[in-house]
Amino acid sequence: MKRFNKFINNARYIFKPRYWLMNYPYSEELDAHIRRGLLLNEVELYSEFHCRISGVKIWIGNFPFAYATLEGWRASRSTIDELRKKILTIKLASIRKELDGQEL
Repeated sequence: MKRFNKFINNARYIFKPRYWLMNYPYSEELDAHIRRGLLLNEVELYSEFHCRISGVKIWIGNFPFAYATLEGWRASRSTIDELRKKILTIKLASIRKELDGQEL
């Protein structure tokens, strides 16, 4: 059953051509670190191209080819999706905060 669930989870990427080519090989350790940081809400935007997750600087440039990478390793495609949603939420909150201080 576990293998079937894994197959179903990965099958959705068959229909997303942008995920077919990834620049780096998958790392289970990096994936676990990012997932843990997402669960504990320890993700902060460091710069336009980096974020910090539990104190570790992760590359978040050029989505999805090299997104969520560290030293030549990458997270899983589903973790990349989750991290991107979190980063976009952080950026949106920052924009809202800036706009709250301005009069329209």
